Formats: sequence, structure tokens, C-alpha cells
Amino acid sequence: MALIIIALSVFALFSAQAFGQWTQVAETPSARYDCAMAYDSGRGVVILFGGNSGGHETWEWDGFGWALVSTKGPVPRSNHAMAYDSKRGVVVLFGGRDYNYEELGDTWEWSSSKRRWKKVSDDGPSPRRYHVMAYDESRGVTVLFGGNSGNRETWEWNGSDWKLVKNNGPSGRKDHAMAYGGPDIGVVVFGGWSGGQVFGDTWAWNGKKWKLLKETGPAARYSHAMAYDSARKRIVLIGGYYSYYGSKGDTWEFDGGKWLKVSDEGPEWLTSHAMAYDAARAKTIVFGGDTNRTWIWDGDSWTKSDYSWPVHRTSSAMAYDAARAEVVLFGGQSYGEYFDDTWIWDGRVWTAKAVEGPERRSGHAMAYDSARKRVILLGGIEWWGRSAWTYPETWEWNGRNWLRVAEEGLPVRADHSMVFDAARGVTLIFGGFKYGDYFTASEYLGDTWAWNGLIWTQVSDSGPDPRSHYAMAYDHKRGVAVLFGGRNFENYFCDTWEWDGLTWTQLSSVGPAPRYGHTMVYDAGRGTVVLFGGYNPTFPKDFFNDFWEWDGNTWTRIKGK
Repeated sequence: MALIIIALSVFALFSAQAFGQWTQVAETPSARYDCAMAYDSGRGVVILFGGNSGGHETWEWDGFGWALVSTKGPVPRSNHAMAYDSKRGVVVLFGGRDYNYEELGDTWEWSSSKRRWKKVSDDGPSPRRYHVMAYDESRGVTVLFGGNSGNRETWEWNGSDWKLVKNNGPSGRKDHAMAYGGPDIGVVVFGGWSGGQVFGDTWAWNGKKWKLLKETGPAARYSHAMAYDSARKRIVLIGGYYSYYGSKGDTWEFDGGKWLKVSDEGPEWLTSHAMAYDAARAKTIVFGGDTNRTWIWDGDSWTKSDYSWPVHRTSSAMAYDAARAEVVLFGGQSYGEYFDDTWIWDGRVWTAKAVEGPERRSGHAMAYDSARKRVILLGGIEWWGRSAWTYPETWEWNGRNWLRVAEEGLPVRADHSMVFDAARGVTLIFGGFKYGDYFTASEYLGDTWAWNGLIWTQVSDSGPDPRSHYAMAYDHKRGVAVLFGGRNFENYFCDTWEWDGLTWTQLSSVGPAPRYGHTMVYDAGRGTVVLFGGYNPTFPKDFFNDFWEWDGNTWTRIKGK
């Protein structure tokens, strides 16, 4: 019952030669609005922080997908503003509202190289939200304008201090948008609202004075977003609430002299979103607006990011395909929905494979046959109400397609484990659970079978007690399969067994506590088997998050509780 992320992370962690920290390598930020983004030109990534459900999370977009890079820093907030100071290589964050509805007046800076936030000031603009910020590249300062308090003020941050530079210019407003428009224009503000009035005017700040550039252009609006496309020298605007007309997803561009409507297609009904221009890839990125969708504007059209991930699930199976240097995932279930999807992880992104193959199922097992360069899949179950169907076929994945290579050969089962025995060139399976129906009783299995690529052969009917939800890993250094834990009708196990190709031998009962649903993997760099997690059947029942290491003689606890 290992979760997909647990299994993947264990694989990623223990392929290294030393224990380190967990790194979340694939996910997407949760749906949120009133978050903020800024483009870090030093590292070529977009930084996202906060929002109504963002907590302490800091995310990075690298053009391939999102990665969670920090869960520490400013208190959770929304309606804040961020800008990237390219001169000093930091993202500047100011203000917003915390989850207790208190307005904030703190200034923070994010260092991408150090992956951390640092609080740099409590002085400057009064606490506020719905303000906007942009970095003026030509003058090397971060400019702040407006907000729901002091909302006609213009402030500048030089990296050390805030300075109030103007208390006039555009009329007081909030929920407007700001972007740097190049050295000839300066910082540009459009729209916003105050006191029931919604604005549609365009202003520019050159460091000395505000100038009204346009009174016409996009319809008056607020809660929209803007970003400067430095390659095309255009400010891109999308979304927002219209005056009296709700919201829409129209896209406009401003070249410093005029506004041009460039698209009515793309994200619809987009408000309270975040936006940044990704200069490394010459694309404008939009995220959020009460969704977790990522949209990309290339100057001609919007595309929804095709970087996707398997939906949350349990009882799926994965194996590492060494010939193609990728992880293969198949099936699983979530809240009664069973899956028959095949996903490939190449170390950066997940890719769904549109191929026919095994029927939808959970509780199956997979292992990689390094001699034949195939991923083997066997077993699994799908429930229909009170009825269950357990699958007898054997399938192989060749990197392109699934092939059904055997219709039967051993008793059907689910909730088992498989490993490839490299010393003997066979795929090994032990035990599992045989689900009954109206005519036959359910049964825990204790048999051992081997697959040579042509047929299944039973190689033992003795050894560990019949069980399911155990974990197994193949120790390449010593040429044995290692089995730990699991459950049956009477017991929860904490025993350790090894298979040498002929017999099972029980080696230790001292080590991890009884458990089931855990996972194990062989760490080739350190020559040990590592165990993580599982379900604790004793009171108070809970999940384990402990790590253990097996060296062939002794279990050693690494970390966790």
C-alpha cells in the first residue's frame, strides 16, 4: 500500500551513496489565489510564494514543472507583492494579509542560491495588501505603489531602506497591476479600484514623476496581472474583474504607445492569479486564480502546461527500467476508482503513455528483468461492490508497449511483492492474498515462484508464514532476496528472511517493529537494503516514518520515528 510519492522518493534517495535530505521532485502547487510570482533571472526560474492556501511554501518553475523548494520563511499570507532585484540576485517580498486577517508590513528577501528567506526590514510602507511592486532595471530599485492603506503612495526599496518618493500621481487604488516596461518607459501601472470605482487608465513612473500614458485600452478592471516580455518589448496583461461585467480571460499587450488586444482564447474567468515572464524560455507564465493550472503565453497563443502528474493513489506499482533510465508506474486506486494508466518518470517530468495494456487494478507487483530488459507485472485486484476480480495474467513492458506473455501459471493473488534475482536470472514472487468470492474463502499464500521469461515455476512451498503486504528487495552484493514484515489473519510480522535460490532462511527478529504496507529498496552505493514506513497495527494505530538499514546481519535504525 505504498504511496506513489513515498516509493519514488525512496528510489531517488537511496540511489545516492549517502543519506541526505528529502527533495520533492514532482508535484504542482495546490489551487490558490492572491499568490505572487517573480522571475529569478540569475537561475532562470520563476519563484512562487503564498496565496490563500499556500502556507509557507516556496515553489520554483523551471520550464519543465514545479518543484517545492522551501517550507520555511514569511508567515503564510495572501495579497502580498514580489519583485526580483537582478542587481542583488534576490526576490523582494512586502506585506499582504496573514490568515488571521492582519495586514503585514514586513520585507523579506529570497536567495535562490541559498534556498532561504531572510527578513530584512520591519520599517517602510505601512502594513497593507492589494499593493503592487516591480523592479526598475534601469535604476536598480524596487518600486511599490498603492494598496488598501496609504494607497496613493509610491515607495522605493534600494536593498537597505524604503524611501517614500511620491504621495501623488495615479489616484488611490488597490488590486491593480504593475510591470517594468523597459528603460524608455519605466514602471507601468494599469487599472485597479477604489470606493466603488474601477479604473482603466495606464500610468508610468520614471523615478521622478508619474505620467498618464493612456486613458483607453483594456476595459477597466482589477485583480488582473501583468508581466514584461523583454524579448518582444511588450507588457502582457490578462484577466481581471471588469466594471459591472464579471471576469474574462482576454489578453492585451502594451508596447509603450498603445494597447492591442491579442487574444480572447486561453485561460477563462481568470482573476487573482500570479504572472511572470520566463526570459530563459521566452514565455509568460500564469498560475493560480483559485486553480492549480499553469498557462504559458508564447506571444501568439496560450497553452495549458502539459506537464502533468499521476493523480493521488495507493496500491500502485513501480519499477526502475535501467535500460531506458526511467521509472515505470502502473495502476493503483483512489477512493474506489481503479486506474490502468502507465506513466514514465525520466528524472524531471512524468509522461503519460497512451498505450493499451493490463486492465485497471491495484495491489499488483512489478519488477525489472535486467537480463531481458523488461518490466514484469503480475496480479492485482479490482473490486466491484462486494465482488472482486483478481488478475492471473503476466505482462511485460518493453519501453514502448505492454505485452501479455502468460495467461496463467500460478494461483491468482494481490498485495504481494516481486524482485528480479540477478544471480539466477529469474523474477521471484512470494505469497500475497487470494481474494475469495461467494464460493471460495479468502486465503493468505506462502508459495514461492520464479519467472524465466517463458513460464512460472514453483520453487518452494515453505519458508515465511503465508502473508501479504510485506516488502521485498534484492541484495545484489550478496545475491539474495530479502523479505521483511507483512500480515495475515492471525499475525503482524517483524521477521527477516532471505532467499538464496534454493531455500528461505530466517535471519533476524530484532529490528523494525511489526508492520505492513512498508517499502524496501536496495542501496547499491552502500550495499545495504533500506526500509521505510508502513502501517503500525498496535495501539495507537498510525503510520511509521522510520528508516532502517539491513547489512545482511543486523538492522540499524537510521532516522524517523
